[in-house]
Amino acid sequence: MGARSSVPATVYEPLDAAALDDRQRAFEVWDSIDPGRAFRWCSHAFFMYTFGGAAGIGRARAVFRAALLGRVADFPYVYKEGIYLEAHDVGDVEAARRLLREWRARCAAAGADDLADFWRDAVRFELSHGDAESARAAVDAAVAECPRDAGVRAQCVVAELALGDHARGRAAYDAALAALAGDDDGGGVGVMELNERLRLNRRYLMEMTTFGGCLGLCRRYRWLRPPRWWEQL
Repeated sequence: MGARSSVPATVYEPLDAAALDDRQRAFEVWDSIDPGRAFRWCSHAFFMYTFGGAAGIGRARAVFRAALLGRVADFPYVYKEGIYLEAHDVGDVEAARRLLREWRARCAAAGADDLADFWRDAVRFELSHGDAESARAAVDAAVAECPRDAGVRAQCVVAELALGDHARGRAAYDAALAALAGDDDGGGVGVMELNERLRLNRRYLMEMTTFGGCLGLCRRYRWLRPPRWWEQL
């Protein structure tokens, strides 16, 4: 969950502007003593959103923007939390998508070789907030840029299965096995990670796929249908 609050902002009584300003000053003093802590910056942004009333989202965005303008080195963490705030709490999917594009551009500008973290989040985001076309576009881009990352490959398999296309999901899994087999260890470690990540997503897939919610999670009635291939990993 990171720095996020699980309680909607509307549950809390908003603080007045003076109290919020005091909180901001206290945060700045603490950051001057122990600077650049991504979790603290994001927690402060969520505090401002939660207790800021009508001005809360503006204050939260200002905190995130300051963090992304060099105050915090761990910018991927900040982008993740900012995207969550916009998409989940505020409900502004386009604002969240702009942050996602900005994150990708920043990785490119920094010459980042490891884009796996970004692409895992990008695929999850489009799966949750986009449509089948945007989710598959993210899957294709992720595989193109991170062909031998087991985590990215697993997320792409999950996306295809969650979209309801079991044939494409199986094809994505087979392609992942072939790609990971080219690793120095023959793919052993990568395949183990791939399968473990798919096992960790099993419950989610059962809820997302046809009849999964009413049959797949109830072991007592498993005999009503044959197990799907990903349930046997």
